[in-house]
Parts: sequence; structure tokens; C-alpha cells
Amino acid sequence: MIIKQLNKQSFKDISTINRAQLIDDALNLAKAGKLDYTIAFDVTSYLAHEIEYLPWRAAFTDIDYLNDMLIKTQGYDKFRVYILKLLDNVYKQVGFIDKVGDPQLTVFTRIDVLNWACDFDHEDCVMNAVQQFKNWRNTPNPDVNNPISPNLKSVVYCTAIRVGGQSEWEFAWQRYRGTNVGSEKDLLLQSLACTREIWLLNRFLDWAVTENSGIRKQDATRVFGSVSSNIVGQPLTFNYFRNKWTHLREYFGTSLSTVNNIIKSATRGISTSYELRDLMEFAKEHIDELGTATRTIQQAVERAESNIRWLGNNHGTIRDWLQRNTA
Repeated sequence: MIIKQLNKQSFKDISTINRAQLIDDALNLAKAGKLDYTIAFDVTSYLAHEIEYLPWRAAFTDIDYLNDMLIKTQGYDKFRVYILKLLDNVYKQVGFIDKVGDPQLTVFTRIDVLNWACDFDHEDCVMNAVQQFKNWRNTPNPDVNNPISPNLKSVVYCTAIRVGGQSEWEFAWQRYRGTNVGSEKDLLLQSLACTREIWLLNRFLDWAVTENSGIRKQDATRVFGSVSSNIVGQPLTFNYFRNKWTHLREYFGTSLSTVNNIIKSATRGISTSYELRDLMEFAKEHIDELGTATRTIQQAVERAESNIRWLGNNHGTIRDWLQRNTA
């Protein structure tokens, strides 16, 4: 009944807040195993007509979880196709360009929509992001003059670095070194982790745990967190943490929270039995050295087991639904 109502032209008869609640409830209940994902995905299908911020905000929170869980599975391409189909209309509505006088909710919607559209390789989104980054690179004195709208910096930086190569990365690195603006420094540091070049990510991790590299010791956690959020970087971070464990302990010394946060970042994406086995072998091998990190490792194992269980229970259902509902 509700699904039919949502998929009618009159879906706006249901208030914006209630539409957001329906999306959130459906996906969270499915996540908890209390609702079949077939029904939850049926609810999301109406988003192809949705342009309001709150329902999309609710959806993106849950799409983020689904993306993390499905990204290494068979049929993930269908998930991307489906989300891009849902985004098509709202992307056209908000556009890529910030307009003076846009309502704040439109600005928020645009930021979220562009982040997902570009991340899933929406052609127009990627083209615009790359062009804006190129314009910045061609600007005289780019450390002072940045033509990119502050609202769009995150998506432009990350997308251009992701689809680009070493020259884009080095340009952003120089801007990172050159700026004294804290928010810009944070944004650039996060964006540098978007590259798909494994050697650049490896070097980035190395620099994060090297004195006088240009990355402050207190920012190492952010580097590991950002690299592990990259599908290419996730296994890289996990392997780095295991192989460089002794160096990490020596470098951070008594800063136990930093080491624990790196462990959380390095293990957050574990969702296969062989990755879990590697983690458990690491824990067994270093049990006498873990100290307060023992609990963090235990939590990582529990989270990995939960992820594997979730995939076992839900992947087939989601894959079949996507197969039926994407061209």
C-alpha cells in the first residue's frame, strides 16, 4: 500500500519527513534482519522521483552502509547502476554549479548528490569535476586563487584525483603543503586518499608514519581512515597495518588511541572469511604485544563476523532484486 503510494505522482501527499522516515525505517529494519531487503529496495525505488533533501539524506546514510558491504561482491555493478538511476532526476534538478541564492537545503542536497554521482562515475559529474580541477591547476598562484566553490571542493578534489594520475596528486599535495587554512588542509589530506594509484596510496601511508614528511603525527589517523575508505586502499591499509605493526607501535609510542584508531580503520572493511582469518592470525601472532589494542582487535573480529553473517543472509536477496530491476 505505502510502496504503491510512494510510486505514484501523488507521493508528495506523504510529508517530506514521513518519506524520509519510511526510507530510514525500511533500510534499517532490513539491516537488522526484521524486513526482507526485497521490500526495503521496493521502497527505495520511488527515490527516482524524489528531489527533497531529507529523504535523500536518509537514503544516503543507508546507501553508504550497503555500498561498503556490497562493494566486493558479485553483482555490485548492478547496485551502482541502480543508484545512478535513482540519482538521475535529482542530479538534473540540483546541477553541478552552485548558484547564488540557492536555498540551504538545495545546497546540502547538491553536495550529497554530487558526491555519490561522481563516486559512481556519473559521466557529467566526473566531467565537471575534472574540468573545475583543471581550471584551478591553470590558475596563476593556485595557493591563493582557487576558483572552485567551497561547497564543491570535496567532490571536485576527490574525483579529479581519483580519475587522474600522479600529476593531479602532486598538485594537491603541494597545495596541502602550502596552505595554512586548517579546513583546507583537512580536505586536501582526505582527498589525496582518493587516488586509485596503489603506489601513491602506499607512499601516502608511509609518509603518514614518517617524521618530517609533511604530515603531522596527529593527522596519521585521518590518512589511514581516508585510505581505508577507498576500495583500492582498504586491503592496502589492512596489509600495511599487519606488515608495519612494529613500526606503528614505535612511531606512536604511548599514543594508544592513535594506534587503536588505525586498527579500526584498517579492519573496518573486512567482510570475507579469508580476511577474517588473516586478522585472527595477526592477533594470535602478536597477542603479547597488543596491550590495550587487544579489545580493539576483538571488536574488529566481531564486526568482521557480523559483516560476513550479513552478507550470507542478504547478498543473494539483494543481488536477485537488482538483477530484476536494472536493465
